[in-house]
Amino acid sequence: MLHRSLKEANSIADQLINAVDSLPPMRMVNRDDLIHIGISAWHSGQTVPQVMDNVEMATRHAALLGGNNWSNGEGNPLDAGRGSVR
Repeated sequence: MLHRSLKEANSIADQLINAVDSLPPMRMVNRDDLIHIGISAWHSGQTVPQVMDNVEMATRHAALLGGNNWSNGEGNPLDAGRGSVR
């Protein structure tokens, strides 16, 4: 997503997770561990690879939390936010 505030991005992530959680049961798919969302802000002067690395780290953090989750961060796990709508 481009040109969204962190608050808007977090809200969109919550909506996506709610939508996945409302899906009907599926064979051979663990619906409770289906979606992991990484959110990163872009700062002037950052390169595309730097931004994508931050997104990848946030996505990994969301996956490590287990279940359907989202995470945002700037490359520092101590500053990262996270969310779940369980």
